[in-house]
Amino acid sequence: PIAINDLAFATHAFVLTTICCIQIIIYDRGNQKPSVFAIILGSVCWVIAVYNIILSFLGDPKINIMPTTIPWFGSYSTISFFGYVKVIVTTVKYIPQVYMNWRDKSTTGWSIHNVLLDFTGGSLSLLQQVLSAVNTGDWTFVTGNIPKFILGFESMVFDIVFMFQHYVCYGDNDSPLRQSKAKLLEQESSDIDRGHINYSDFQNDKTNNNNTSYASLKPGVDNDNNNDQNESNIIIDDD
Repeated sequence: PIAINDLAFATHAFVLTTICCIQIIIYDRGNQKPSVFAIILGSVCWVIAVYNIILSFLGDPKINIMPTTIPWFGSYSTISFFGYVKVIVTTVKYIPQVYMNWRDKSTTGWSIHNVLLDFTGGSLSLLQQVLSAVNTGDWTFVTGNIPKFILGFESMVFDIVFMFQHYVCYGDNDSPLRQSKAKLLEQESSDIDRGHINYSDFQNDKTNNNNTSYASLKPGVDNDNNNDQNESNIIIDDD
């Protein structure tokens, strides 16, 4: 059975996802773009969804154009197909993030708070189905909405993996693979400052050394005095 809260959740998710898609279009996203796999999978899901909708519409008793088609509701229906699509999309969404965290050995730049909220939502979703079934003695609250049950359980499993990666394995360890070019340049500049490297002094020292080498070739030039003068121009930072 589909409850009012299920419709509210779907509407809420649709609105916020639409806003995120608009932001992706209008804001700078660098060189990020959808993968070929994501485009193909999304296209296949939409084609099958439209096909199921057409069959359910033509087979509707009020329309009665086709005698036997895919029903709107039931264990195998257009609505249940939408639910399984959500399960597939969620799986495809989670697996790459798990792999990237493992590959980079870091969770920097990735919000653990969304994971905590997602885990809370998934656990409460499962709890709602189980409590409704126990209170009414009708387990169709679980068996009649298998995609919702799988989605809640799946979200909890992946969220536990994410929390383990963040709090136990990696955390915010400033992996270079997770930092932007600007951040890396800023870090490099900071390292240069800590190393007391001054490029203007380096250029002056290089010029003085070249003059010393040239002067050493001239007869009658006191090289020791020249070297002492060049060394006095080199500033050593003892900090």
